[in-house]
Amino acid sequence: MAFALITTAENLLNALALMVVFYWQKDSILRWRFQWDIARRMLRECVPLLLSAISIVLYMKVDQVMLRQMVTDEAAGLYAVAVRISESWYFFPTVIMSSFFPVLSTTIRQDPAAYYARTYMLMRFMVALSLCVAIPMTFFSEPIITLVFGMQYRDAGPILAVHIWSGLSVAMGITTSPWIFHYGYTKIALYRTLVGLFVNLLLNLLLIPSLAGLGAAIATTVSYACATFGWYAIDKRAWHLFVMQLRALLLFLPYKAV
Repeated sequence: MAFALITTAENLLNALALMVVFYWQKDSILRWRFQWDIARRMLRECVPLLLSAISIVLYMKVDQVMLRQMVTDEAAGLYAVAVRISESWYFFPTVIMSSFFPVLSTTIRQDPAAYYARTYMLMRFMVALSLCVAIPMTFFSEPIITLVFGMQYRDAGPILAVHIWSGLSVAMGITTSPWIFHYGYTKIALYRTLVGLFVNLLLNLLLIPSLAGLGAAIATTVSYACATFGWYAIDKRAWHLFVMQLRALLLFLPYKAV
């Protein structure tokens, strides 16, 4: 909620700044005219993103709903505790990508080779950052859970140890957003999200009855990976990004420019 309020305030300040600039340039927004062709083009590009956002909300929350319906409220509560800690760090890759987005969006127009080199370096950084979070959390998930929420939630430790690895896919997934927007491949964002949603539903149905919250965590982690890497592996337009992602995951190899 706080992040949404901050974003809204920033947008309002940006709008006011633009109005001041127009005033200084002896211009006025009152002389703007609505152009249907631009509106239709923007609508075509935005609808897949809107549907993708809805799909993301669904498959980020569907596991908790299925846990409550298929197991018990207690299992859903333990899972929710683990997810709250795991998803809290998604904020950091998002902020980092927001800082790089303008530079990458400009670079891909002016020098595509430089864009891919910078994106590859950003991917490697995201992998390193994700591992720095995921590895310690895997081994110390139970003490962290008990420290934050108390001993009654220590059974959520194994769930957190698995679910924390979904952050790697999240961090890697957002690095390709400038490429998607520059080439107008907004449908790719929708398709890969739908793939993730389908995989998540299927694995939840298979794993929750026997593994409860741990099964839901496995389903989420695998579905995020499928959404981030799987679609790029089968889409010839994005195959080169898939190769970059694989190379970025191999941090033990020396850096090799793209």
